[in-house]
Amino acid sequence: MDAQRWKYSKVMADDKNCYPKLTTPLLLEKQASEFYTILIFYILQVEVQAACYTCGHLPSPNTTGSENDHISIIDREKDKEYKDDLSDNMFSCSCKMFERIGILCRHILWVLKDRGFDHIPKEYLALRWSKSATSHPLSNVVGISVLADCVSIESRQNNISELWSEVFNAVSLVEENEEHCDALFQMLRSFNEKLIISVKSGKSKDKKAEIEMVLGSKIPTEATILPP
Repeated sequence: MDAQRWKYSKVMADDKNCYPKLTTPLLLEKQASEFYTILIFYILQVEVQAACYTCGHLPSPNTTGSENDHISIIDREKDKEYKDDLSDNMFSCSCKMFERIGILCRHILWVLKDRGFDHIPKEYLALRWSKSATSHPLSNVVGISVLADCVSIESRQNNISELWSEVFNAVSLVEENEEHCDALFQMLRSFNEKLIISVKSGKSKDKKAEIEMVLGSKIPTEATILPP
């Protein structure tokens, strides 16, 4: 990836309204550009191009009825042969690229193209590389037990994920502009100071309520001291 494309990708990687330039007429590539972040899409785009221009089917002379389930792909760029397993309506390749990094290799993409697929099956779209990854609720966090049937917890997790998404987007947009970066910093600092004051005030009220609950009566606002 050249320096100009890398700089563009870094700034716009999480912009949900930004779509990169397509290099093939495949609907597979269009779908990928809408699903993946730009940085990940550029990695997949290399594989899509290779699937179109450097890969091909290598006939196997000794097939025994299972040729539809196993196919040999020749990769002219790498000068290697790879075995793709298509059994049980699933796709796997001997290069193991999808298993390693969660992105389909050129060899499986060639098979999808050859068989007329106009989309990548959802099983091979890794959510962690999607533009909307931070919009999904968090789970399996250490020290937090998330109950699937608890609507309030799920709603709170969704709100937190949305909040993180907004923070990341704001930071990515201002990081190239010092003035905007300072303005965002001051805004966040001011809001944090107000939150700290609010939290401290709330804690003091809660402590008073706890004491009154233990004593079984309200704490008097005035103390009257009688003579002995």
